[in-house]
Amino acid sequence: MKQMNNLPRCVFNAEGVHRVVKDSPVLHLLGFLAAKGIHLTVCNTCLNFYGLTEQVAIGHKGTMVDIVAAQMRADKVITR
Repeated sequence: MKQMNNLPRCVFNAEGVHRVVKDSPVLHLLGFLAAKGIHLTVCNTCLNFYGLTEQVAIGHKGTMVDIVAAQMRADKVITR
């Protein structure tokens, strides 16, 4: 994947923020993606809502502007 010119971006918002915190059952898989250069953006507002701000284990905290921009650039958005 690192040799690809256009790596995918992953955005975690709403309940999806539970996937990037300590003890997440998919944390090791997300670590693999991040190591390959895939950018993981996590909604900071959603983290605050769920009280998870201090538990983030992977990804970059982003604003709504970051998330909307990533969705606008995407060819496909997976919602579930």
